[in-house]
Amino acid sequence: MNRDEKREAWRVHINAHKESGQSQRAYCAEHGLSERQFSYWKSQLDRPEGARFVPVRVHTRSPVMMELPGGIRLSIPAEALDSLLPTILRCMAKAVG
Repeated sequence: MNRDEKREAWRVHINAHKESGQSQRAYCAEHGLSERQFSYWKSQLDRPEGARFVPVRVHTRSPVMMELPGGIRLSIPAEALDSLLPTILRCMAKAVG
């Protein structure tokens, strides 16, 4: 199965899970799926095509606003950005995978 076929197969499962009303754990158990792979593919399919990190330079004292998938918004004080951003990115990476 190539990557496009895998993507489509997982898209079918992700959509079926949303409609099932089951927890992710229950859905995966019922369908013999790995919860870890389910989470990985869900994060991949929820991400807009072409989404990526871009370098930014902050020249302001105003808080930096970040909008994340799922409607999450973060407001980070500019002076704390250097110290907080690496921690935020590590936490996000752990949550996804």
